[in-house]
Amino acid sequence: QKDMPLEDFVAVLDDVKARNSAKKLTICITGGEPLLRSDLEDAGKEIVKRGFNWGIVTNGLAFSTERFISLIKAGMTSMSFSLDGFEEQHNHLRQNKNSYERVMNAIRTVVKFQKANPGYFVFDVITCVHKGNLAILPELRDFLISEGVEKWRIFSIFPEGRAEKNDLSLNREEYVQLMDFITET
Repeated sequence: QKDMPLEDFVAVLDDVKARNSAKKLTICITGGEPLLRSDLEDAGKEIVKRGFNWGIVTNGLAFSTERFISLIKAGMTSMSFSLDGFEEQHNHLRQNKNSYERVMNAIRTVVKFQKANPGYFVFDVITCVHKGNLAILPELRDFLISEGVEKWRIFSIFPEGRAEKNDLSLNREEYVQLMDFITET
């Protein structure tokens, strides 16, 4: 399916702007994968022209330092990376043997940027909790802290797309385990 043309995106932005205060909203571009859009910087500049902050949620596969700098110059002020476990769990869920290495390189790049530019940029890591990674959450939390990640969001898997075809959804006892982990953390 083709991405929404930039002109249509801008029309939607104008509609959002007409109905909302730019001070109360941040525009978040999600996927598929937003870094595959060749006009992402142009979309970002249009968002900024209308007074909104903006960011993306990415799997990090198409991330590069050059693209990151280009997005910052286009006004991007937040970025979220999907990380669903360590190499085995993450690559299995993402169905790509390079996914973990790529996202970790991206996370490390942004941690360095954030430390060099405190208060300028917001970023976090998002983990989709499922049967295959529930047990490693404490270890993953500690690892992310050791990597300098200050913000981590977790949520349970939603049975759509590939997740619908796999039995990854948490059962009642696993949800309790997840809530206990959140309380402990």
